[in-house]
Amino acid sequence: MMPAVTGVGRFHWMLAAATGMCSASVVVEIITPSYLLSPAAWATCDLRMDAGDRSLLGAIVFIGMLVGTHSWGVAADSWGRVPLLRFTLLADAAVAAVSSLLPDKRLFLAARFFNGFLAAAPTSTGMAYLGEFHAEASRAKAIIILGLFPGGATLVVAGLAYLILPMQLSWTLPWLDTPRRAPRPWRLFVLLNALTPLLTGLAFVWLPESPRFLLSAGRAERALDSLRTVYALNKVRALVTPVGQVTPTTPRGAQRLLAIWSQTVPLFRREHLRNTLLLCTVMFAVICGANGVLVWLPEIFGRMATFASLHPGQEASACEAILGLQQIAANASSASAAAGTLQTAQDCGGVLQDAMFINTGIIGVSNVLVGLLGVMVVNLIGKRNLLVGSLVVAGVCGGLMTQLRSPAALLALACGLVSLSTTCISGVVAVAVENYPTVLRATAVSLCILAGRAGSMTGSLLFGVLLETQCVAAFLSLGSLLAACGVLSLLLPRRGLYAR
Repeated sequence: MMPAVTGVGRFHWMLAAATGMCSASVVVEIITPSYLLSPAAWATCDLRMDAGDRSLLGAIVFIGMLVGTHSWGVAADSWGRVPLLRFTLLADAAVAAVSSLLPDKRLFLAARFFNGFLAAAPTSTGMAYLGEFHAEASRAKAIIILGLFPGGATLVVAGLAYLILPMQLSWTLPWLDTPRRAPRPWRLFVLLNALTPLLTGLAFVWLPESPRFLLSAGRAERALDSLRTVYALNKVRALVTPVGQVTPTTPRGAQRLLAIWSQTVPLFRREHLRNTLLLCTVMFAVICGANGVLVWLPEIFGRMATFASLHPGQEASACEAILGLQQIAANASSASAAAGTLQTAQDCGGVLQDAMFINTGIIGVSNVLVGLLGVMVVNLIGKRNLLVGSLVVAGVCGGLMTQLRSPAALLALACGLVSLSTTCISGVVAVAVENYPTVLRATAVSLCILAGRAGSMTGSLLFGVLLETQCVAAFLSLGSLLAACGVLSLLLPRRGLYAR
């Protein structure tokens, strides 16, 4: 309905950029800890983190997202898209800025949890908000364009880490328990990454509420005002509440306590149950591959580079490199040359391997390129076929990562796994947006994202543990899960009931 009323123009490009930055803000929160896991970055040593704390640091943002995702979706359907986006983005920026100054690991982990809790809102709500300004012909393409931004965010964060983490800072903070109380560069890195949600939240100060949401809430006059804000030359004179949708009232007082239940139950009734279960299952696998593994890729690339420096001319797969370093560590009982080199990689200090930043940046570029390809082909082959093909290929890439020994081949497979999975996130959301009415849409999308956050948390925790003990099984399990959900996607509808 929306493009037929207003046309598609400059506002939609601004909208795509703003909602794309919502996804970028979430990726920033996910990727930032991955550069702090290396002991050479000093963060885990300054905060006195052991191995368990490091694993928790890699997963704590996902845990926060898992807790917050569904409640934020319900809030978006009750209170509106734009107010929620403004609040959560600006609050996320504030918490990230404060976390860069915290001296204690418990406080830092708590802050990262709340970063995840707040960052859970922009992805699902932003995608629902974007979709409500598009009709069927342009909606899938618009949501996949939104999916280009996470790749750009991955590249930018890698560049910031490359520039900032090796720096030497001379100013002091009195509450830090470090030599000369000088903050390490990783604190500046965390602080600068807070700019992404800050600027995105400020952008939504000038964007109007979704007219579709206002109509579904029975506020037709405000919906018309929103359209006038979007286009000064809008010639629409009247708006009609869409047929077949119930006009809800905004929950007030004690009614808000029942909002989550009343918004969620319809998703599991006969009309929507099949799609809800399918979409949640597929999203679990998609985000497990896109985010759960991405957190550990800088560490994997760093270990492979360290292994290569210890064994010049010897190629090894990712798992062989990890196992080789473990064997060296186990056998290092004296100050041999090999043990001394390993100490540089494993103990605090030393050199951050360039491969950590360069390879992750290349993955970010591949995300953008694959996303652009998805934009060009989605209307030709259909959203469902795009999901099926992308997930099966991503699963094959995950399985092959245990077999190939060339660093370039491993990087190519990692690009395929992460970029195809990331593109599928937008594809799943596009299917979800078209299969639920406006009054349930943000809740449905948030439920899908909730399942995905569970995949992120599960993937990050289990993948991090299995890398040390059952590395081959970690990659094979991930690849099998992605490929299986690709086949399962064949059961999704070709066209949604609420596509128009």
